[in-house]
Amino acid sequence: MDQKNSSYKLPTIESKDIDLREIFFIIMRNINFVTIITIFTLSLTLVYSRLWAPMYTSSGSILIEQEQTDIKSVFSQFSDRNEINFLLNEIEILQSRAVREKTAKYLYDNYKDSLILFGSKKPKYTPLGKSVRNIKNFIFPPKQYDISTYEKFVQSPLYEGVIWNLKGQVSVSNPRKTDIIIVRYTSYDKNESAIVLNALINQYKINDQEWAAGELIYLDEFLTRKIIEKEKELEIAENNLMQFQEINNIAEENEINNLLIKELTEIESDYFKVIAERNIESRRKEFYINQLSEDEKKFTQEITSTLNIQLQSMRENLSKLETELISIKATKGANHPAVNDINAKIRKLKIDLKNDTQKYIDAGISSSNPLAFRQAVMDTIISISANEQVLLSKENELSLLTQKYDNRIKSLPSKFLQFTRLKRNQAIVDETYKVMKRTLEETRISKASELGRVRIIDTPYPPLSSSSLGIQNFILLGLILGLGLSIIIIGIKEYFDNTIKSIDEIERRGLSILSIIPKFESKKDMRYISLLDNPKSIASESYRNLRTSLSVSDFDSSDEGKIVLISSPGPKEGKSTTSTNLALTYALAGKKVLFIDLDLRKPVIHNIFGLEKFGVSNYFADRSNNINKYVQRTDNANLDVLCSGPVPPNPSELLSSKKMRELLHNFSEEYDYVIIDSPPFIAVSDSYILAKIVDQIVLVVRSHGTQKAVLSRVVSTLTDQNSIIDGIAFNGAGSGTGYYGGYYYNYYQEYYAEEDKED
Repeated sequence: MDQKNSSYKLPTIESKDIDLREIFFIIMRNINFVTIITIFTLSLTLVYSRLWAPMYTSSGSILIEQEQTDIKSVFSQFSDRNEINFLLNEIEILQSRAVREKTAKYLYDNYKDSLILFGSKKPKYTPLGKSVRNIKNFIFPPKQYDISTYEKFVQSPLYEGVIWNLKGQVSVSNPRKTDIIIVRYTSYDKNESAIVLNALINQYKINDQEWAAGELIYLDEFLTRKIIEKEKELEIAENNLMQFQEINNIAEENEINNLLIKELTEIESDYFKVIAERNIESRRKEFYINQLSEDEKKFTQEITSTLNIQLQSMRENLSKLETELISIKATKGANHPAVNDINAKIRKLKIDLKNDTQKYIDAGISSSNPLAFRQAVMDTIISISANEQVLLSKENELSLLTQKYDNRIKSLPSKFLQFTRLKRNQAIVDETYKVMKRTLEETRISKASELGRVRIIDTPYPPLSSSSLGIQNFILLGLILGLGLSIIIIGIKEYFDNTIKSIDEIERRGLSILSIIPKFESKKDMRYISLLDNPKSIASESYRNLRTSLSVSDFDSSDEGKIVLISSPGPKEGKSTTSTNLALTYALAGKKVLFIDLDLRKPVIHNIFGLEKFGVSNYFADRSNNINKYVQRTDNANLDVLCSGPVPPNPSELLSSKKMRELLHNFSEEYDYVIIDSPPFIAVSDSYILAKIVDQIVLVVRSHGTQKAVLSRVVSTLTDQNSIIDGIAFNGAGSGTGYYGGYYYNYYQEYYAEEDKED
C-alpha cells in the first residue's frame, strides 16, 4: 500500500532564535537547581559579610598644573604630544613604588605604633569575624615581625605588604576634561584612611617639588661643597698675608699704595669671578645633560657646535669689549665717558647675539627633523652652552690682560712683589668666595619658593560613614550572584546538552506535535500500559489525544483500514510503550485493531501481552501461507496481536519483500487499524523500508533523550524519500517542556486532581 500524497514534501526547517518564553521554561525545568544554588550563594554572602570589619574610604583631589616655560621651545612644532599622556604619566608617578616607599617611611616615622597597616592596631571585627580569626590564629599562629628600627622594617615581609597595600587599596580617577586627579584610599579605620591618604598625597607633592627644583638642589650641593673649600683657602690666604706683613713690617696703607697693584687685583678678581660663573654654568649643563638619552645628547651637541661656529665672531667681539670695559674701570674709574660708550656697545651686541642665536637654533631644528625630544631640557642646555661660550671668551681675554699686568708687576722689588702676590691671592679667593656665596643664597631662595605643579584642592578627611555594603546590599548581591551563577551553569549545561528538551525545538524543525505524553515511572522490565492500569491518568488521556490527532490528520476517505507505523529516531525513547497504548485506545474505541511487532531484531511485544513468541518470521518460513494461525487474541475482543517470532537472519529482506506488502494489504482490508511497532530509524534500515508502505508515520521523541542531530538526520532522510511524518508523540514531558507543553501538562495535572477529589 503506497503512502498517500507521495509528492508532498515536509516543511523546510526554520531557524529561530530562542525566545524569552523558552528561556523561562528552561529555568523552570531547573528551578530546584536554581533555588539550591541561590540559597547556597546567599548564605555564603551573608556569612562573608559578618566575617569582615566595615571599610572606610577617604578621598582627596589634587590639581596638576601643566608646566609652562618662557623660553621658546626649540621643538615647539612637536609640543602637542605633551598634552596626550600628561595626566596618565602623573597617575603612574603617584602610584609608583618610589612615592609609595617615601610614604611608608613617613608613616613609619610618625604612626608605626597606631596603624592597622603596621599590625599595631586591630580592625573592629564583628563577633563572628573575631571568633573565626581567634580560631584561625590558634591553629595557624600569625608571624610576628621585628620592626623596632626602620632598617629591620625594610628587611621584613611586612614592608612589602605595606608597599602593596599603598597601591592595592588606592584608586585614582580623572574627571573627564579636567586636570584634576581624585585619589581614594580604603582602610578598616576611618582615621587611618585619612592619615595614609594625606601622607601619600603629600609625598607625591614633595616628590614633584624635588623634581621641579632638581637643578637647584644639584647646584646647592655643588656650591655648598665648593664654599667649604674656598673658606679654607681664604683663611689660609689671609693668614699668609698677615704673617708676611708682620714679619716684614709692611703697612698696606702707607707703603703699598700702588695703582698698578690695584688695577691687577681688580682684573684678576673679575677673571676668577668669570671662571667661577663658568664652572657653575658647566654644572648646570651637566645636570640637564644627564636627563637626556644618547640620541638626545648627540642632537644637542650638533646644534651647540653649529651655534659655536656661527656666532664665534660675535662672542669674541663681546668678550673684547667686556675686557676693555674692565681695564678702563680699573685705570680711569667707573665714571669715565668711555665706560658709558662701551656699555652701550655691549648691550647692543648682546641683543644681536641673542637674536642670532635663536635664529640659528630654529634653522637647525627645521632642517634636522628630530624625533620627539624633551623640549624644555633641550632649550635650557643650548641656552647654557651659549652663555658658557660667552664666559669662556671673556675668560680668555681676561687671562691675556692678567698676564700683561703680571709681567709689569715683576719689575717691582722682591719684597713688594711677594706681598703683591699674597694680596692678589687673598683678593681673588675672597671674590670667588663671594660669588659662590651669593649664588648659593640665590639658589636656596629659588628652591624654597619652588611650589611645583601639584595643588591640593580637597584635603582627605575621615569619612562619616562606612563604604562597605550594608546587609541589604549583601542580600541583594547574594541573590544576584546566586541567580547569575545558576543561570550560567544551566546555560552551559543546555549548550552541551544535545537532546530535545521542549516542543519548541521540534516545531522549529517543521514537525507537528500529535500528543504530549507525560513522564511516568514504570516497574522494572515492564511497560506501563496506562489504559489498563489507570484509564483516567494523564498518560491515558495523552494516548487518546494521539489517536484523535491521527484521525484528524487522515484525509483519505477509502474504506480500507489504516496502517500506522510507530517508531523513534533512536533506542529507549518509548516507541513500544506508545504503540501498545495507541493500539489499546483504538480497540477501546470500538475499532478492530491488529498490533504487529515488526521489530524483528529486538522484539518486546510478546512480553508486554504475555503471548507466545511466534509470528511474522514463522509465517515467512512456513509455506502454507496461513497467517491466521500466527495471529493471537488478547483479553480485548477488538485487539489482535501478531508477534515477531524468532529473530530471522535477514530482517530487511523480509520487510522489503512483495509477500510483506501483500500481507499488510490484506490486513488493511480485514482490520480498521493496523498498528506497527518497528525498530528505531537511526539503528537499521527496517523502518525506512516500512515507511514507504504505510499510511501514517508517528515518531516517538523522548524529552532529554532524543539527540537533536539524530532527529534531524531521520527527518532529512524521510523527506528525501518522500515519506510523510504525520507528527511527533513527545514522550517523557514534564512541567517545563516549553510553553505549550508546560501549559498542557499543568492543565491536565490540575484537572484530574480536581476530578479525583470529587470522586
